[in-house]
Amino acid sequence: MNHCRFCQIARGEHDAFIIETTDEITAFLDANPIAEGHTVVVPNAHHTGLDTLPVETLHALFTTTQALTHAMDEVLNVDGFSIFHTTGPLIGNIDHAHVHLVPRYQDDDISISLPRDNLDTDTGDHLSSDLADALASLS
Repeated sequence: MNHCRFCQIARGEHDAFIIETTDEITAFLDANPIAEGHTVVVPNAHHTGLDTLPVETLHALFTTTQALTHAMDEVLNVDGFSIFHTTGPLIGNIDHAHVHLVPRYQDDDISISLPRDNLDTDTGDHLSSDLADALASLS
């Protein structure tokens, strides 16, 4: 995709602070970081979500993300991480699969707010069964 910023970064056509690049993935510092060290890990090939990635690319994406947690802990002495992937038209303005890796600290003011509710037994029974059946049909 010629117009996709993440594709351009992966091809070296758009400036970014690159941390790692391989045949499968590119990891770079987020241009608008939530925290120092906020990193984005992307597949080099254009995919809109994790669900369309070849398994080798998915493996490379998360292996690199895991390795980066160790590197960030060494360099930044973090207390933990927030790691997330978002997709779809309701989230963000980049239509390219990516993982955010955000270093976290005990006293940071980062808020990733997710409203929570209790899962009732009937809903849990039905939903877990339906999802298990759907998952089994995919294999």
